Amino acid sequence: KEGRKAGEERMRKEQLERVESLKMKNERAEEEAAAKRKAEVEEIEQARKQLEEEKRLMQEQASKANKELEEEYKRKAKEQARKELEDERKAEELRLQTDKRR
Repeated sequence: KEGRKAGEERMRKEQLERVESLKMKNERAEEEAAAKRKAEVEEIEQARKQLEEEKRLMQEQASKANKELEEEYKRKAKEQARKELEDERKAEELRLQTDKRR
């Protein structure tokens, strides 16, 4: 009778140890999964920030390029207007010289 009781007690103890071991393994697995999820979220957040920064830089470059084009257009328009005025002035001088000869 004592031998059977001791055997049952040993079996209960072993079973408790297995349950505790499984609990510990489960907890570690949950912690690892949580850490992995956290790392993935951080990685995604970092990628999102990088994309936003790239987008901002591209918009900045496009804005700068547009401004430069606009300045170039204005400069050329001014130059064209200046040339037209100069041509008109020369044409007027020629007309006056032609009128004086008559």
